[in-house]
Amino acid sequence: MKKLFIPLLLLFFVVFPKSVAFAQESSPSAAASPTAAMVTNYTLPYPGILPDNPLYFLKALRDKIVVFLISDPLRKSSFYLLQSDKRLESSWYLLKKDVKHDDLALSTLSKSTNYFSLAIDQAGKAKKSGGSVASQAGNLQEALTKHIAVIDQMLQLPGLSHKEEFVNEQTRLKNLENVVSKLSL
Repeated sequence: MKKLFIPLLLLFFVVFPKSVAFAQESSPSAAASPTAAMVTNYTLPYPGILPDNPLYFLKALRDKIVVFLISDPLRKSSFYLLQSDKRLESSWYLLKKDVKHDDLALSTLSKSTNYFSLAIDQAGKAKKSGGSVASQAGNLQEALTKHIAVIDQMLQLPGLSHKEEFVNEQTRLKNLENVVSKLSL
């Protein structure tokens, strides 16, 4: 029995060391603004191949085939939201890589907004057909907040030559806020 007790005791101290804290401290800055908390909770997916890659057309082709195969409007809405998130993140990566890519980043951002609009349309179709879209409406609202915040970060970059067009894309997203809020009703 003693031979079993000592290895179990050692295992216990290895798995649960003294320095582990089981409580999470709240930061005053995140608690101060509810929109900041919403923005940090929504994470954008890794975009994979960026639009400046020569093989990007294969990724775009694959995505079109997948969209064609999805028939459920709620699942299609989720897929469009994922595509919108990936395009936004691709746009941001392109700008961080080199601000001279802002024309390609703007095109990618515009496609992101288009996909976001399609996600809202598909969620509306799911709601009309009697499906529960409360969860998707919440996802869309969080994503919208995150997208607007990321575009704000893009606008802070020095040397952005198409700044007005980036502001126009942000305005397009802000115009979708009313539509998203109606989905959750």
